[in-house]
Amino acid sequence: MRGSVALLGVLLLLASCARVEPGTALFPPGAQPVTKGPFEEPCTLLTEEQLTELGLAAGEFNEANPQQRVPQGCDWRSADPDLSDHALTLVISDEMSLAEYRGIDTPPDEEFDLGGRTWGRYEGVFGEGACDLMLPLGESSFVSLLSLNLTDKSKSCDLPKAAAPMVSENLP
Repeated sequence: MRGSVALLGVLLLLASCARVEPGTALFPPGAQPVTKGPFEEPCTLLTEEQLTELGLAAGEFNEANPQQRVPQGCDWRSADPDLSDHALTLVISDEMSLAEYRGIDTPPDEEFDLGGRTWGRYEGVFGEGACDLMLPLGESSFVSLLSLNLTDKSKSCDLPKAAAPMVSENLP
């Protein structure tokens, strides 16, 4: 009986703390609301308008796979179902360096100034039909844009180069 009375007392105390106050919540001067950043929602690194400009459909979020050293990311496919070679993959990490991700610390094969940042193109495991543009964001963070074009290998970097300035614009 005593336990029931104590439990009832605790429940009444908790219930008395839960009330709704009318009005609008205000932030103190200079405070900003907490929002999710690009590391939590990589598919937001390209806006709907940018996706339309690139000819891509809405992205599909990919969970990180730490056992395979694969950060979270987003896959975008062509808005035109007849274009199979028009797809873009983005991976982003704030937990590993570019060298850790690649498994080797080498300079890029080429560098491009895209969106006010220097992106490097690295030879990847997919060969010449692939373009992997990578941008270090800090000592333990990076973003990567990957596209394959097996139909016309000379165009494999077209989509990542077009997307890189847009992604740069949306990074913190």
